[in-house]
Amino acid sequence: MAFKLPDFSKMSKREKIAVAIGAMILMLVVADRLVLSPWLDYRKKLKKEIRELEQTAAGRNLLLSRQGSIFIDQELYKRYIHKGESSDVEIASFLKEIESLAAQSQVSLQEVRPLNTEGGEWYEEYGLEVHFLSSLPQWTKFIYLLDSSSSLITIERNDMGLEKEGSKTLKGVIRIKRLVLNDQPAKKLDV
Repeated sequence: MAFKLPDFSKMSKREKIAVAIGAMILMLVVADRLVLSPWLDYRKKLKKEIRELEQTAAGRNLLLSRQGSIFIDQELYKRYIHKGESSDVEIASFLKEIESLAAQSQVSLQEVRPLNTEGGEWYEEYGLEVHFLSSLPQWTKFIYLLDSSSSLITIERNDMGLEKEGSKTLKGVIRIKRLVLNDQPAKKLDV
């Protein structure tokens, strides 16, 4: 049995209005599913992309606004960045600098031992353990010279005491480190 559509001309006025309203609702649902929903989804997606691009642009604008100060800072810190010298050359340079500072402050170096070298991709950290004898003013000057050195030197530990009871001579050990920034990342060897 085949489905047969009712004859529109034989319907009452009320039935014709109901069929017309039903057809309009059906057309609206089809239009919503085929046109309006995809358009609204596309609009939401577009708004999200615009928001993400605006955030990215804001970050880039912040960098651009700071570009001048970044270049100034780069020039300021350029003196701390070295071409990657070998560890032996860096340790020798560090030893020479410590001996020079000790001579300037008249601190007597008893023994200087290199410590393990630590580092990362863009830096190396060289350490020394320095055994010394000095008076308090000499030691103070030595510490001041270490701290105000143009090299990136930090004092990690300082142990000291009198050489002998009643003596004015200090005997002690200082652990110091020097940070060397590389202009290129260190090359890791695959072993």
